[in-house]
Amino acid sequence: FAKNNMGRFFNFLFTTSLGAAGYLYYAGAFKSMNIHTTSLGYREAFYRPFQGSFEKDIYPAFHAVMKDMKQLEEKQKSDKIENVNSFGIYYDNPDDLKDRAKCRADIGFTFNNKGLDDTAREELKKSYEEKGYQYTTFKTTDALHENFAIKYPMWVSFWIASYKWYPAAKKRLFENGTLAKLSKGVEYGFIEVYENGNIEFYGPLEHFEDFHLTKFPTPERK
Repeated sequence: FAKNNMGRFFNFLFTTSLGAAGYLYYAGAFKSMNIHTTSLGYREAFYRPFQGSFEKDIYPAFHAVMKDMKQLEEKQKSDKIENVNSFGIYYDNPDDLKDRAKCRADIGFTFNNKGLDDTAREELKKSYEEKGYQYTTFKTTDALHENFAIKYPMWVSFWIASYKWYPAAKKRLFENGTLAKLSKGVEYGFIEVYENGNIEFYGPLEHFEDFHLTKFPTPERK
């Protein structure tokens, strides 16, 4: 009887371990990093400043952004704009802060104008400004890049992708001297664009001021 129970236990343990390993493989945990230089193309954007916990507060904030993005998606159907995608610019590592609820980001959506005239663009800007968004443009920029497929549950994908991307990208930026080029008062912002079921990670190599949008002060570090 004891041997049968022990056998069942080891079968359960083996099956569970195999299933966990299979899911981690599916979620990208074993994906090899291929950080390379690419061009992050010109785009316009509407965004909202964010400060809070990346673990607790960022997802409700993004949910509101995704609802507001539907207006742009409707215009995309009319062939007036294209390449509508949600995005975030992130400035802080929660593990570096004394208060994890002070993490800063800017979240919103990017697009490219395809046929809006000046009047239509101003109307669009006004409608989003009334909802609390700010407007900006991003120059075409050389950037480090890597992407990860978004799997479900989504929070696992985001956690694994961030765990693999950020330490490797920061190491590359230190090694190539990029962070030493920042002007006084400009903090480095990593960009994530959520496009076609992927997280597109970018680490700008120039035009750093374009990607420093936050007005929140630098949180106290540990």
